[in-house]
Amino acid sequence: MGSGLPVGHEKYKPFSVDVSRAAATFGDVDFINHGGQLLVPDADGDFYLEVIEPPTDDEARHGDWLPDAKWTVYRVTPERFQVVERDRQVYLVCAEWKPDWPGALSTRDEWFHEHLDNIAESMDMELAELRRWFCSVAGAERAMAYIAVAEHWGWCNFDHYPLKLTMHEVHERYEQVHDCTCERCTLLNRKTELAEKDDLDEDELAELAELNERIPAMLEAEE
Repeated sequence: MGSGLPVGHEKYKPFSVDVSRAAATFGDVDFINHGGQLLVPDADGDFYLEVIEPPTDDEARHGDWLPDAKWTVYRVTPERFQVVERDRQVYLVCAEWKPDWPGALSTRDEWFHEHLDNIAESMDMELAELRRWFCSVAGAERAMAYIAVAEHWGWCNFDHYPLKLTMHEVHERYEQVHDCTCERCTLLNRKTELAEKDDLDEDELAELAELNERIPAMLEAEE
């Protein structure tokens, strides 16, 4: 019941995700603490959804995440589909499908299509419009369609092997500053601070270059 490239594909494993390159964002602005979805490019320039789910309330005390709290990150390619009508039936099939393909068309119908009418109704929109999102050339519209289905059926149906990240790892992945004072996070926060400055002097450029070498080496040594 999955879609997209095989999860765990190498192009889905960047050291960090450049949030500034996101074509669209969904959910809360503070996606690390409250969850959200980012439509970002992979190593080949193809856009996919990075879905961030924060830990449960059981993994927090007095408003702070516990040290062993885990974030779940799903990676889903919002594939494009096409609507095909045959024998008074409507099917949602992959964009590559051709009439001369072998096998019954019903076997090509996407697994969630039979539930799409209920999902559209819950969103107070026409079924035809939701189908159109899945067929759109615009990645953001396809992303919204996938989000609509996932809100009913869960992202686990699109990515069976999500990443499980610690607080350190999730902040590293999205290059977000946080208040941890360990050496790794201090270096990462400094790198983020320098990267966000408009003009760097020679010393700061040298420091940033050193951090770009030192941080990955530190992470590799910890593995």
